[in-house]
Amino acid sequence: MIKMEEKGQNLAKMSLKGPNRFVTIDFLRGISIWMMIVLHIPMAVYDMSWVYTSMEEAPIILILMLVVILYLGSWCGFFLMISSIGNMISMRNSLKKGKSVKNLVSKQVLGGFLLLISAWIIESTTGYTGYLGHLLEGYNNINIIFARGFQLETIHAIAWAIIINGIVQGILSKNGGFNKPKRNMIIYGILALIIILLTPIMWNLADKIIPGYPYAFYDWSSCNPVGYPEYPCYLDRMQYPVLGYSTLVDYILRFILSPIAGHPEPMFPFLAVSFIGSIVGIWLTSEKPSKKFLKNGIIISVLLEIAGLIGLVFMFVRGSQDFDSFIDGTWNIHALNAWLPYFVLFTANQLLSILLIISLVEFRGISKTFAEKTKHFRRFGFVALTIYNYQYISLIPRYLLSLYPNIDGVTPNKLNGILTIVVLISTFVLWEVILRLWEKIDYVGSFEWFIAKVSNLILPKNKIKNESGSEQDQSKKKKWWETSRLNAKKQFYDVDWIELKIYDLNDSKLALNISLLGLMVFPFLFVGLKLAKTSRENEGKNNYNTSAKSISMVGILLFVIVFIALSLLTGFAL
Repeated sequence: MIKMEEKGQNLAKMSLKGPNRFVTIDFLRGISIWMMIVLHIPMAVYDMSWVYTSMEEAPIILILMLVVILYLGSWCGFFLMISSIGNMISMRNSLKKGKSVKNLVSKQVLGGFLLLISAWIIESTTGYTGYLGHLLEGYNNINIIFARGFQLETIHAIAWAIIINGIVQGILSKNGGFNKPKRNMIIYGILALIIILLTPIMWNLADKIIPGYPYAFYDWSSCNPVGYPEYPCYLDRMQYPVLGYSTLVDYILRFILSPIAGHPEPMFPFLAVSFIGSIVGIWLTSEKPSKKFLKNGIIISVLLEIAGLIGLVFMFVRGSQDFDSFIDGTWNIHALNAWLPYFVLFTANQLLSILLIISLVEFRGISKTFAEKTKHFRRFGFVALTIYNYQYISLIPRYLLSLYPNIDGVTPNKLNGILTIVVLISTFVLWEVILRLWEKIDYVGSFEWFIAKVSNLILPKNKIKNESGSEQDQSKKKKWWETSRLNAKKQFYDVDWIELKIYDLNDSKLALNISLLGLMVFPFLFVGLKLAKTSRENEGKNNYNTSAKSISMVGILLFVIVFIALSLLTGFAL
């Protein structure tokens, strides 16, 4: 077999010098937003009353739908991990090009605060859960603007992580420290462990500062303390200040405590997710990404998944975590007694998914082919913040459905499963059309566009040292509306995708391993089957791909048989 090591090593070096990209990171960023839509639309429109009234008699397909929703709801840290990988890749490439550590830290901190401001604007005012989003659904309450920003959503978490990672990476990069990837990866790993260990301590500290923070309710008996009949009840909680009631000190305390212990994605423990992403980013941009790291990372992820699952089951059996509160709290980690095993379970699952896709794409040298096949998903990641903000675009198909007799698509949680799927598919089609048209003018007017324009005004210019040792500005003057960050042709289509095929990977063995993993995580059975067929074409028939094909086909067949049998017993109704 042809050795690819030397060729791949040179290719990896070359790829890190230019404006090249990892297609896996772009794809997973898009998948994160895609999954978010798959989660949020059913949460907004699907009638889930059966969960609390007749779950024991529910059809198996409804149970599976519930499991999928709970599972996707638990992946709130996935986008954070992906963003941290991309951020670390960007930081290390900037340092390799000669950018000063001081300049890098300044950009990270200022850029992070700029994103944080954007997050507050989106959550409080322009977003689907902000004032405008509520207004479009018929709710008019000005207090949302002053309260909702204190929600610690993924975009807030990413902003704080950018700031913190920038400072940490700046410290580690002094005196050429960024050239010590192994040391830095170990330090980030230790920091991740420290964050997890400190989590209950920080939560208790927040509770002492504001008793019951973040979930306790204020002491009034009504859900409408300021006279608004449409006042959202969740804003009664201690995490949010109340206009006309809270003092300036109340606002300041909640601003401080929000990233520490706020709902739903506090930095404790989710900063650990960001540090794990930083480790992956360092690995990908090292001189020669270690195959051993990939292998050990996959093994460790699987072991942690098993440990998290065992811990979760143990707490259920012991009675430390009841099922009803678990269903209600799968996306409110702070509210779960079993937060630690659950956090370990889904974080390990996310890391495993990332490493597997990298091994299937960049490490197999198929980045370009994969990029062509994943344009739909990558579009969602290209302007992810804008899509997050305008999620109420789903109101368009919901309003259209409401034109039909006896269908109420506007009122929350009134649609059955079939109509929910109709809204979901219609929303994706609508976004695809909008994004295809918008990219022709490089997304002018999007949230990313505004951030880029403001960044150009307030952030340090791109300067690198020239041969004489002095610094020179590398930025080129553009028209007022142009920004290189959103150049669709350059950054989306005409990309020299990074290949890391520096090892002669055996697709047959990989197919077998993924097929075995599919016995635990069903979708991987299809990946294993596809890979087994590909390896047969390229390597010929052997024991590994034959076993992989058999395992995948039997696994899929068994799932279908069990699903049909249970459906016949419990019904198919959506």
